Amino acid sequence: ILRTLSPPGSPAFAFTNDGESIRFLSTSVVDGKGTLLAGTWNIRTGQSSHREAHVGLFVTAIVPGAARAILADNSNRALRVYDFENNRILRSFGGYAAGNAMPGQFDPRMVQKLSVTKNGDLALLERADGSCELWDVERGVKRYEIKRKHASNDIAVSSDGSRAVYTKSNDTDGQRLLDVVDGRSG
Repeated sequence: ILRTLSPPGSPAFAFTNDGESIRFLSTSVVDGKGTLLAGTWNIRTGQSSHREAHVGLFVTAIVPGAARAILADNSNRALRVYDFENNRILRSFGGYAAGNAMPGQFDPRMVQKLSVTKNGDLALLERADGSCELWDVERGVKRYEIKRKHASNDIAVSSDGSRAVYTKSNDTDGQRLLDVVDGRSG
């Protein structure tokens, strides 16, 4: 181990294009509110800096190259595109509907996992009820929604958004391939 960085929470990481720094996002509880922490870690010097970015309950995925990130904001029921350099939201879209849960109860429609394509133009999200949605980030429109019965342990989307791979939480066989276009899995 050459260096160790320990930001609070469960951070998402990505290298910057020059490979000299790592950007990270983490949701932390600050003054009783979920707060997004955005930071940069210089690999050569080991120095890091972070700042509070926005208040909300976020599931995050950093676009490779680490210039921006996609945020599933469960507090405000929207997907957001976040710009690291300017510490601001570039655009918001989605506004997905809330489930039938009362405040303080488990909401099956909350986003649990998020994966982005390597150029950041598509985002695949998985909700707590196992359903998956593929969003066109540039246009702010949902391309597909696939109903599934169980949430997975992890998900990843292909570069063109046509396929996703996931590990089933109730399966010991390992990964499953999901055809996003027609919803078949195998």
